[in-house]
Amino acid sequence: MLTQRLGTSNLSTVLSGSNPVSTLQKMAMVSFDEKTNQKILTPLHFRSSAFEKWGAVTEVQNRITSMQIAELALLQGLKVLKEMEKVIPKTFIQNQDVQNKLMLLQDRLCQLQPSYLGIKLFDNNLNLKRFNRKSKRSFKFKMIDILHQKPRDEFLTFFVYGESKLEPVCVSLPANTSTEFLAQIINQALAPFGIDVNSKMNNLFSNEPTIFNCDEDAWEKISQGIMLQGQGQRLPAGDPRLIQVEEVYSWQNPKEWRFSNGENIKESATKILKTIKKMEKQLIFCRHEKKRVQGNIPPNNGAYEISLEKLSHQLKKGHFQKKFNALVAQANVSVKQSVELLD
Repeated sequence: MLTQRLGTSNLSTVLSGSNPVSTLQKMAMVSFDEKTNQKILTPLHFRSSAFEKWGAVTEVQNRITSMQIAELALLQGLKVLKEMEKVIPKTFIQNQDVQNKLMLLQDRLCQLQPSYLGIKLFDNNLNLKRFNRKSKRSFKFKMIDILHQKPRDEFLTFFVYGESKLEPVCVSLPANTSTEFLAQIINQALAPFGIDVNSKMNNLFSNEPTIFNCDEDAWEKISQGIMLQGQGQRLPAGDPRLIQVEEVYSWQNPKEWRFSNGENIKESATKILKTIKKMEKQLIFCRHEKKRVQGNIPPNNGAYEISLEKLSHQLKKGHFQKKFNALVAQANVSVKQSVELLD
């Protein structure tokens, strides 16, 4: 697994473009020379300015690092996909040797989960995450179907996780009502908890079990099952029951690909080709984004060169040397880097 834990900023803060330097730190403390009536910058100003510049550079560097990790993961994924493409026979005839090789490569692809500062850079479908967009998981209930029409009204109670505990959500499902309308009722009740009916994967006119979406952050708890209480139509009346759920994979998820027979291999070959094209586009985007962010780093030219002796002499009256040493120690950077930040 590709993982990077360097840096000091939270990735959501880094990639959203917000500055971690607080408003108080940005307030420059100044005093006035009574004789010349000119502003005199105090040591606190230089310390605040240093941390502001350090924070800005750290943000940019973290964004670049995340793009570098994602780029490497995309290259590795493309390498595996192209190996799979070569292994698949042109006649799509299945044999045990081909199946074993494809399944081995499939496992390698499923293990591709790059992260930076503890946050995943790919979603469940090998898509490069957009930094402010939540990833989704899809699932269905085992043994029951919520959206099947019933001859009697029924109150269902879902016990779902709120911010800190299980919360009951009561839903009234009318009798002899279309599945589309039942889906709207369910969505309205469960949307605040990050759960909704997957309109893309569901065929509301079939007898297939209803497929739901949930936020990826909530999947760990939902995957253990959901407590439901019914009135005898979709669930037996009585105490709440733990209903098991089963994850449903999109065609973009390598776990969904099958190689057990010629028809499976043919379908999977199409999915592999689509995934290659998708990841190639993501690689172009990733490289473009990295170059764009790199353009925000200030050039290290002569304007940033300032002697420590000159700076120390100018600020001697403000006992700057002690504060400067503290800054170097706290920021864990070299003298040259600190001088550049203080410019």
